[in-house]
Amino acid sequence: MPLSLAEVKKWLRLFDGDTSEDDTVNALIASAVDACESKLNYNVAKVSAVQNFATVSDVLFVDCQFHSVQSVTYRNELDQITVMSPSDYRVEPCDDFGVNIVIVNDSLLFSDAKRADKIVVSLRVGYEDGSVPNFIKTACRLMIADWFDNRADGKKAYPSAVDNILFPHRRSN
Repeated sequence: MPLSLAEVKKWLRLFDGDTSEDDTVNALIASAVDACESKLNYNVAKVSAVQNFATVSDVLFVDCQFHSVQSVTYRNELDQITVMSPSDYRVEPCDDFGVNIVIVNDSLLFSDAKRADKIVVSLRVGYEDGSVPNFIKTACRLMIADWFDNRADGKKAYPSAVDNILFPHRRSN
């Protein structure tokens, strides 16, 4: 998670030894991360993900906050799922966001099957703990504080400052 329970309790000015609100605060942390991911249109918390590629290409663009590749599979000439050896591809950052997976052994890519999953990349996405940008942490803190202080169902979804903080970093589909 981008924020620890201790960090948020300090932000909320809660006594560190008091654990009576820990379940509530943990739930608010998870909700704030979900809200940030929805607004930003990418993963913040580190999770496993799968990206399918329908076209056979030697360069696969993965548009995400990339962490690592777990596996790459492809459809062989018999339309069977085959795991690609890590020596058959390399990962190249293409900008500050996303990566290209370059297939170096393109003799593996000859399936003619009309499928949405000719190549399947399983990966870890999201930020490593400790590397979450401050703008995300700040937006989460603002939402958590607002929700903690206003536990009744209010008319506002979250403070307007959250939109101002996150909007410049939003990824479009």
